[in-house]
Amino acid sequence: MRNIALILFCLTLLSCHTKQKENSVPIDSVIPADSAKAVNNVVDEEIPDITYCKFDNWHLYFDSVLDVKTAKQLIKDEPFMEYYLQNESFYVFQKVKRDILARKPLAKKLGLSSQALIVEQQTIQGYPNRAFILWVDSGRVGFESEPYSCPSVTTGTGFFQGRVRVSLIDVKNQKIINTIPVHGSSWVNVRDCFTIPFCIANPKYKFELGQLKYHAIGGDSIKDGRATVLYLDDYNGDGKKHEFALYEQMGCISCLSTLFGYYEKADSLINYTVVLEETDLDSAQNKPYTTVSNWVSQMFTLKPKKGMYNFSMDYRGRGGELCYYNVAFSKENNRFEGTVKFTTQENDTLGMSWITYPEQR
Repeated sequence: MRNIALILFCLTLLSCHTKQKENSVPIDSVIPADSAKAVNNVVDEEIPDITYCKFDNWHLYFDSVLDVKTAKQLIKDEPFMEYYLQNESFYVFQKVKRDILARKPLAKKLGLSSQALIVEQQTIQGYPNRAFILWVDSGRVGFESEPYSCPSVTTGTGFFQGRVRVSLIDVKNQKIINTIPVHGSSWVNVRDCFTIPFCIANPKYKFELGQLKYHAIGGDSIKDGRATVLYLDDYNGDGKKHEFALYEQMGCISCLSTLFGYYEKADSLINYTVVLEETDLDSAQNKPYTTVSNWVSQMFTLKPKKGMYNFSMDYRGRGGELCYYNVAFSKENNRFEGTVKFTTQENDTLGMSWITYPEQR
C-alpha cells in the first residue's frame, strides 16, 4: 500500500514548471542583488518553535539519544525490532551519534536549543575560520527497513527529520554569522520539516532507481555508507568549492534541488535564487513569464559545463512536458538566471520514457 500511495502522489509532480508557477512574479519584482544578504539572513524567531513533521508509521523512529543499552531493551520488549537494529544504518548511527555528542559544547556555545543536534560541520576551503554547520532541532532519528524506493535515494536508510537549519559560523569565536531554515519544497500542508540522511548508498558502488544524489563515506554494493551532505563543490562556475546542494526526491524522475554557498563579498551564507523566464512552446500566445525560486527541478543534481546548466528533462512519459533548461550564474546579481522552454509535442529526438534522467548538453 505504501508504494502504491507513493506512486499516485508522484504522478502529480510531473511538470517542470508547476512549482515555479506557484511563485510566479512580475519581472520588475525580481530580488535585486543588493538584497541577497538580507533575504538569507533569516531569524528563527519568525518561525513557531514546533516542528510540523508528521512522523509516519512506515519507518521506525527513535529518540536521537538512542544507545546500545536502549536498543537491547527494545529487542527484549519487541523482538521484531531486532531486524532494524541489525541493519547497517544502526551501526552508522552509533558513529554519527558520537560526533554529534562531541559537538554538543559547540551547540551550546552557539546558543542553539538543548534539542538541537549539529549533524555535520564543514570548513570552507580557503577560509579556515569559516564553516558551515547542518543542524536539526526538535527532530527524530528514522530508520528505513524496506529496499530503496525512488524517494529514499535522498533520505537513505537512516535519517534525521525535523526543523533543519544551515548556519555559517565563526569558528574561532564560536559565533553564528547567519542561519537559513531549510523548508521542504514539495509536501503539501507540511511546513518547516526536512529530512537529512546519515546513512545512504554510496553512488560509487551502487545504483538505485531515481539516481543517488548525496555522497557517502564507505559502503559497498551491499552496505550503505555514511552520508556526506555538506559536500562542498563548485556549482556556480567560479572555480571555488564553496557550495553544496540539498535534494528532495518525490518520484522516480521528480527531484527538486536547492543550493547553498558562501558569499565572500558579504561574508554570509546564501541560499541561491534561480530566476527563470519560462515559455510554453505549445501556447498560441507563446508569451514567457518569469519565476523566482530557491528550488528548481533537477538542476543542482548536475555540474555546470563551461559555466552553463544546459540540459533537458522529459516528463511526458508521465503526462508532463519535455523541458529545455539553459541557465547560468550571474556574478553581477549573485544568482542563477536563464530560461526553460517546455512542450508536450512528440516530434523530437529524445522520445518518451516512464523513467528518464537529466540529459546534459
